Amino acid sequence: MNAFVQMHADRGLACSTYRGLLAASERQPSVYLYRFDYDDQRFGKIMGSFHGLEISFVFGTLGDTFGIKLFNKRNIGPARELSRIVQGYWVNFARNGDPNGPGLPEWPVFSPGSQKLQVLDVHTRTESAQLFAERCDFWGPKFKKGR
Repeated sequence: MNAFVQMHADRGLACSTYRGLLAASERQPSVYLYRFDYDDQRFGKIMGSFHGLEISFVFGTLGDTFGIKLFNKRNIGPARELSRIVQGYWVNFARNGDPNGPGLPEWPVFSPGSQKLQVLDVHTRTESAQLFAERCDFWGPKFKKGR
């Protein structure tokens, strides 16, 4: 089942995002790639981190109707800290085109020669984007429209 879910995630979002960013990075000197991995919420070990979950972290709405269903006393503290980091990145990026700033883990620029991504999770960190490259190369023409 995990392979099936991964295939659809690659086809639906991951590979198009990766390939688009790779193309943009050839012309634009400052592009940034992230992967939102936070899964320490109710049902997180079953569902994992899912598309759109980061929106509550961006807007600081962890305690709204949606958030109340996912967070509790045990996991709200780490979630709020991640929300602080995510909000800092988004504000800095909107302000000056660079997510980095005081009090935030360093987020490297993504470039064709140094394909780095920022992993947004309980422990925010930088990783290689090589896995995206390998998976998207594997799928290659299999993901062409209409197939």
